[in-house]
Amino acid sequence: MAKKYSILLFLSLGLFFASLPWYNFSAVAPALAEEFQLSSSQIGAIISAFQIGYVLIVLLTGWLSDKIGPKRVIVGATLLAGIFSTLFALIANTFTSILWLRVLSGLATGAIYVPGMALLTQWFAANERGKALSFFTVAIPLAGAASYLVTGWFAARWGWRAGILATSLRAFIGFLCEGFLVQERRPSQSRTAAAPAAVRSEEVVQRKLSLFVPASLITLAYMGHMWELYGHNSWVGPFLHSSILALGSNAADAVSASTMLASLSVFVGVPATALCGVLADKFGRIRIIMLSSVASFVGSSMLGFTHGHSLGLVIGVSLWLGAWVIADTAMYKAVLTEVVPERLLGTALGVQSVAGFGMTAISPAVFGAMLQRCNPGQTMVEAVLWWPPYLALALPALLAPLAALLLVLWQKRYPGQVWQ
Repeated sequence: MAKKYSILLFLSLGLFFASLPWYNFSAVAPALAEEFQLSSSQIGAIISAFQIGYVLIVLLTGWLSDKIGPKRVIVGATLLAGIFSTLFALIANTFTSILWLRVLSGLATGAIYVPGMALLTQWFAANERGKALSFFTVAIPLAGAASYLVTGWFAARWGWRAGILATSLRAFIGFLCEGFLVQERRPSQSRTAAAPAAVRSEEVVQRKLSLFVPASLITLAYMGHMWELYGHNSWVGPFLHSSILALGSNAADAVSASTMLASLSVFVGVPATALCGVLADKFGRIRIIMLSSVASFVGSSMLGFTHGHSLGLVIGVSLWLGAWVIADTAMYKAVLTEVVPERLLGTALGVQSVAGFGMTAISPAVFGAMLQRCNPGQTMVEAVLWWPPYLALALPALLAPLAALLLVLWQKRYPGQVWQ
């Protein structure tokens, strides 16, 4: 196996194990809501707490990767992710303790993905990054699916703490993969060489504009994408739980079935992401972004309306949305890596991630607040009006295809750039 593919494999394995705790709270949210008398708004706040921690750290780690190298950041963050999530399983016993432990878990996890992207760009040329970054990104939905499944399985048998612990301890496997089997590569001289000194000022302005505008537009698109992606993935478990109960199932069966179906809904994003990475290198990344974002908008607009209808319809729409909502997620990073100098890449990826994950810190909380407002006096699992919060995910997500369209128009004005 070529060295770069070995690096990709073990870095992806590290991300997979470190990301297992990401959705373990969502998998057992109904149980915690019952035990600690948590409202839908409080559940949404806890879900968002993880994302807030992620956002608070991601820009710093992008900058830190540029200074000390991405591997050191990745390894240390993965270790802390395992520690904080394990502590959540062992000592969380109030709304406040749950909230803060999820913030700390988010802080640690947020320091892994962006440095990992920066490390991979050291090994893969621009024409290979669509596939490489998609393969790396696949680790996140794969971990999300496994998190729902493993957490739910253990929780159904030994309680929610066992479910959280089962996913948390595996983060230490990721720490070992990254620490011993991943290495950095020196940037090539050709990519870090300074620009010629004799450049006219108007050419400098034009060059900066040609980088700033596409970088800003792809970041705006990423913000819409992340609003929808993490709002849905965080709430699909509780939504399916409520949907199954509404069809007459008992509580125990609803826990088991909803975690399995939520896992499946997240898992279908794995082949979808991998396929889109291959197609993007061949047909263009912006085309894939536009196709995927429009298809996921359709799914988000429809899913809430399926509550109370046949289980087949609920499953079908949730699988459609699960596939499309994440299929293009690596493309936003891939485009950015091609318009930013390598010496600034960690920081640029960090800025984009802060903007995108800033949305993920808001959308789950907005979803929970709207769910409670539209279902007054009802618990999360008793709620029947789910379409308003799902529309609240869908409408802001239109920012992704609209910004991508503007990027196409920019390309027509300045042809020959990377997004053709």
